[in-house]
Amino acid sequence: MEEHDENYARSIDPINQILKRIKDYDQAIRLYKKVRKEGSVKMYMGWKPPKRSMIKLNMDDARKDNKVAECGGILTDHKGDWRCGFSKYLKNCSAIYVEFWRVFKDLKLTKSLGFSKLENNVASLQVIKTIKDGEVGHIECASILRRIKEIISTQKVVVIMHAYRNLNVCADALENRWCMKKNFIIYL
Repeated sequence: MEEHDENYARSIDPINQILKRIKDYDQAIRLYKKVRKEGSVKMYMGWKPPKRSMIKLNMDDARKDNKVAECGGILTDHKGDWRCGFSKYLKNCSAIYVEFWRVFKDLKLTKSLGFSKLENNVASLQVIKTIKDGEVGHIECASILRRIKEIISTQKVVVIMHAYRNLNVCADALENRWCMKKNFIIYL
């Protein structure tokens, strides 16, 4: 005697059902072998220098215990040599606002130091898209987005690109070490 739950319905054509499952299984095995043979997608996960005439910004920002926002960063040249670093304590604000504020401060700092060709690595894909499109979804970020766009328009070259947060180890160290001092510090 067979036992089934109340939702069980016996297949009208069990042989074709079994053959379909075998076909699906064979297709899954072939795909698995193909992926193993060809390898998975490989990504370069490391610091890459900017072009010769450019300066690179690697920054990190954080919110600690949903109370304190802070950021820190470094500017390096095409050889990877340290040009400048900074750290900044921010008030209590949203994570997205911290990201926008960081990009703004990066651009403002590089402009004040006389750099007009820069590459800015940003961890937030949302911030990159918003800067590119010019449409902000967070009202608190509208003013800072306008200021970012103004600075970009005065620079010769600004490349804003995605970088994974774990690649900004030096910037993270600056942010964690000094930002609780509640001021803006520039390290030359």
